[in-house]
Amino acid sequence: MNRKQDSNSDLKEKAQTALALMTYIAELKESANALAEQISTNEQGVFRPDQEASVLDLLVGYWQSRNALLELVYEIKDDGRTYGKHGDRLFLVGFAGALALLDAAMFLMEFCRDRPIVKAKLNEPNEELGIPAGVYNRVQASLHGVKNAWHLHHAVSYFHKNEGRILENCQESALFQSLHAIVEQLRHRIDMPDASFQKSRLKNKLMFYAGFLRRNLVGKAIYSLQKVGGIALAEKYIKPKHTPSLPDQIRSQLLDILEPGDVILCRKEFAVTNYFLPGYWPHAALFLGTADEVSDISDSKVAQIESLWEELAPNGDSSIDRVLEAKADGVRVRSTDSPFDSDSVLILRPKLLPDQIGTALLNGLSHIGKVYDFGFDLARADRLVCTEVVYRSYDGQGDISFPLVKRAGHMTLSGNDLVLLALQGEIFDIAAVYAPLQDQQVLTGPSALPLVKQCMKVEDAVG
Repeated sequence: MNRKQDSNSDLKEKAQTALALMTYIAELKESANALAEQISTNEQGVFRPDQEASVLDLLVGYWQSRNALLELVYEIKDDGRTYGKHGDRLFLVGFAGALALLDAAMFLMEFCRDRPIVKAKLNEPNEELGIPAGVYNRVQASLHGVKNAWHLHHAVSYFHKNEGRILENCQESALFQSLHAIVEQLRHRIDMPDASFQKSRLKNKLMFYAGFLRRNLVGKAIYSLQKVGGIALAEKYIKPKHTPSLPDQIRSQLLDILEPGDVILCRKEFAVTNYFLPGYWPHAALFLGTADEVSDISDSKVAQIESLWEELAPNGDSSIDRVLEAKADGVRVRSTDSPFDSDSVLILRPKLLPDQIGTALLNGLSHIGKVYDFGFDLARADRLVCTEVVYRSYDGQGDISFPLVKRAGHMTLSGNDLVLLALQGEIFDIAAVYAPLQDQQVLTGPSALPLVKQCMKVEDAVG
C-alpha cells in the first residue's frame, strides 16, 4: 500500500470513529433523559442503588467517549495532507469531533443545572477508574473558557467560509456525508456571541506566533480544533512531540516471538485514552498471524476463513501478520502497526492446544464489524471493548474461565487483570515484554518477570 492509500485508509478509519462516537453519545443522552425522569421526583437528595448504577453508566460512558473524541481531534494534526479533497475531509472529521465534544459538555451542563445530586456524583472521585475529585467541574470550566472560544472561532469561521466546497468534496462518500449531517444537527452549538469572541481575542493576542501564521488555512483550523480538544487535559496526559512507536529492531524481535493466538498488551505514554483508565496495560489485541497460518490452524473451518480472506490478506498478500483488535471504530482486522505504535508491549501466550487456539481465533473473528463498547460492559455481546475480544475468544476453551471484576457497576476484564492471571500461573504464560523502564531490549520467559512486575507495581510474592 502506498503512502497516499495508507493516508486515505487512516482518514476513513478516523471518520468511522467519529460516527461511532457520535452514535454512542446520542445513546448516552437518551439514557440520561431516562435517568432524569427517575430522579425528577427524588426528594431525599440521594440515589437509590439502581439510580446509582445509572449515574455510574453515565459517568463511564461520558469520560470514555470524550477521551476517544479528544484523541481523534488531537491526532488529525499528524496528517500532513491539509489540502484539496483530503484536507477538506480531514477538517470535517476534526470539526465534527470537536462539535460532538462541545455538544456533550453542554448537554451535561444543562442536564446537571437543576439536578445538583447528579453534578455532585459526577464530581466524586472514582479510584477504580482513576478519576480525581472535582474533575467534572474543571473540564466543564475549561471547555467554556475564553481560550476555547478563541480557538473554536477559527474553526467555525473556516467552516462557514468554505462549507460549499467542503460539502462538494464529500458528496461521493456516504461516510463523509453522514459527518456533514451531524454537523448540521449541531449547528446550534456554534453560535458564538460577538462579545465572547472579542473577550477571548483580547486575552489571546500572544497566540499569533510565527508557526501558527505559517500554516495554511486548513492547518490553522485543524490546529484550533486540536487546542479545543486538548485544552482541558493535564500536561502529564499530553506531550505534543511524543509519538508512540516501537523501534524497528524491537518490532522484528517481537514478530519473531509472536504465535497465532497470543494476546498483545500495549501502552502509549501520554495518550489521551490512558486518562481515567487505571493500570499500566490499558489496551489489548489478539495476534492472528498470517492468513496462511490462520487457515492452517483452523483448517476445519476453511469456508469461514475464506469469507474473511480480503481482511486477512490485504491486496492478496497472505504473508502479512494481522491482529484482531477493538478500537473506537469497532472490531476489525488490522496490521501489527496498530498495537506496535506503542511505548510498551507485553505478549501473553494461552495455555491451550493448537486446535483449541484455532477455535478461539474463529470465535474472535466472528465479532468482526461490531461497534466499540465505551461503557466497558461485558454483559453486552453486541459491542466489544478491547479486552472483550480476548474474553469472547478464549472463555470456555479448555479449562479457561476468566474471573470478571465488578467496576463502576459492570463486570469487566482489564489488561492488568490478564497480566495478573499470567503472574499467578493461570490461563497465560508470559512470552515476552518490552518496556522502556529498563534497558531497551525484549525480555523473554523468566527474565521478563521482574520487568512485568515493575510495570504492574506488584510485590515479588506475586507469581
